[in-house]
Amino acid sequence: MSHDSAPEPAKDALARALSLLESTMESTADGIMVADGIGGIVRSNAKFREMWRIPDEIVASRDDEAALKFVLNQLKDPDAFISTVRALYSAHEDVSFDTLEFKDGRVVERYSQPQRIGNDVVGRVWSFRDITERTRTETALRESEERYRSLVELSPEAVIVHADGKLVYANNAAARMVGAADPQEMIGRSIGSFVRPDYWDRVKDRVRRVQEQGQAAPLTDLVLRRLDGQDINVETAAVPITIAGKVASLGVIRDVTERRRAEDEKARLEGQLLQAQKLESVGRLAGGVAHDFNNMLGVILGHTEFALEQVAPTTPLYADLLAIRNAATRSADLVRQLLAFARRQTVVSRVTSLNDVVSSTLQMLERMIGEEIELRWRPETALWPVHVDPSQIAQILANLCVNARDAISGLGAITIETGNTTLSQTDCGHLPSLVPGDYVRLTVRDNGCGMDQETQAKIFEPFFTTKGIGEGTGLGLATVYGAVRQMNGAIQVASTPGSGATFTIYLPRHAGAVEQAPKESLPGPSLRGRETVLLVEDEAGILKLTTTMLERQGYNVLAAARPGQALKMAMEYVGQIHLLITDVVMPEMNGRSLARTLSSLYPDMKRLFMSGYAADVVANLGILDEGVNFLQKPFTIEGLASKVREAIDGE
Repeated sequence: MSHDSAPEPAKDALARALSLLESTMESTADGIMVADGIGGIVRSNAKFREMWRIPDEIVASRDDEAALKFVLNQLKDPDAFISTVRALYSAHEDVSFDTLEFKDGRVVERYSQPQRIGNDVVGRVWSFRDITERTRTETALRESEERYRSLVELSPEAVIVHADGKLVYANNAAARMVGAADPQEMIGRSIGSFVRPDYWDRVKDRVRRVQEQGQAAPLTDLVLRRLDGQDINVETAAVPITIAGKVASLGVIRDVTERRRAEDEKARLEGQLLQAQKLESVGRLAGGVAHDFNNMLGVILGHTEFALEQVAPTTPLYADLLAIRNAATRSADLVRQLLAFARRQTVVSRVTSLNDVVSSTLQMLERMIGEEIELRWRPETALWPVHVDPSQIAQILANLCVNARDAISGLGAITIETGNTTLSQTDCGHLPSLVPGDYVRLTVRDNGCGMDQETQAKIFEPFFTTKGIGEGTGLGLATVYGAVRQMNGAIQVASTPGSGATFTIYLPRHAGAVEQAPKESLPGPSLRGRETVLLVEDEAGILKLTTTMLERQGYNVLAAARPGQALKMAMEYVGQIHLLITDVVMPEMNGRSLARTLSSLYPDMKRLFMSGYAADVVANLGILDEGVNFLQKPFTIEGLASKVREAIDGE
């Protein structure tokens, strides 16, 4: 082998190495540029030229200055790049890494390291990677995270994250919900510290479902306890999330306290509407049958009283007649109770003091409740006047005291109190039928067995009773409720089992002076008279019965079955007609029109109206105006005689 051929294998190896290096540089995804010790471009790959978009003519000219100028012109901050490069060359810094931003929006990572031969630095190798898409993705992700965090932080819904039973995150809404000054005040605390104890088992089941079983917990109702001890109603939903490889719970909480209050208020109003509908139904039923039923009862009562006058009290027949009269009286009371509940009871109101009305009923109430129960009377000394029907107040007191008596086992006490009170807007929130203002309070309190909440919710409903079969109609308290509402008042009940019950009635204060109570008619012979009475009644049985009652009292009776007949009799009668007794609702014309027509013939004639209809029918005809004499059917002989004398002798 010749001496000149020896280097050939080494040349081939070098050529292969250079070829491999060239191939590696051209196939890499990064832009590669090799610079000499003063920054001149020694070598670059196609990716570098593509990335920097260097024109072919500049590459061919190998003009480093032109290439550098072209490169710098593409950067947003070329001065910073030059400063960095100069620092690298002056300090021979080993490795340098930063990012470059192009004017067209591209972002490139730059990596540089020295090129050495032995211990000498002969240049630098630069690599460039286009990270524009990655940067855009990272920016979008970061912005998305920021938007998400902003949404969570600004969300009106409380958002919490808890792991192992401890809170690890809470937003501002969660802090406000529990009364914390800052969300950090909640971090690290047990979620149980924010849950009302009776709801804790439910919360534990939800946490187990989310964190142990990886299931979402659907929307449910809970009661949370704020840091100040106040309870709030909330709705919560939770889903599992992963934090640092561990399953945690992300919960969204909504305060529904106000909504619950609104729902409760809606339920209360719906209950009131249902009560009103029941009242209206009973009222229609009672009003529909009241007239005919009262007429029939009037006939039964009247003829029974006639029969009692003719039978000796010692005979068995007398006891039978008494039973008939009592049954008829109780039936009449039942109709009145139905009308009172439905607020259709005929009332004659006047301005009076509740103290006077209550005082006049005490003796009757004491007889009703018996000797074992003490009746205590505590009146307000300077009580405001009210505009009421005293008989309705007596009926209310009788029902309340009988109800209290039945609630007391053995010895006990019933207390009746009166008082003045001024109700505010807040007070009227619990008494929705009232408006703020002055009211007179009537309270009946007992120390009996009391009632639970379920019973209290039903006591004013018609036909509801806690008594056994045959022991009560269930209309006592319903009657009280209807009568109080008819007087534009309201009634409240407060009771707990074993602690008695307190019924409080609020009646509007009347601005006028108290009227003098009508003088009671004297008993016995003073109920009789010799005056002439024109009686007009379209019900034949009632006409005949009432005529007989009046004639037995000594009156001269002109009986007419129709208004037209009454007018004819009045025109033909020679003498004075002292009193007109007329039914309110009749064919041809009503009683008020008849009285107005007859007044031209007999200006001094007094008038007494009677009816078995409900209050709304009578009131629509103006019969219940103040100063008008009215007699409710059915009536007894004594009741008729008393009312006739009151009408004739009155002013």
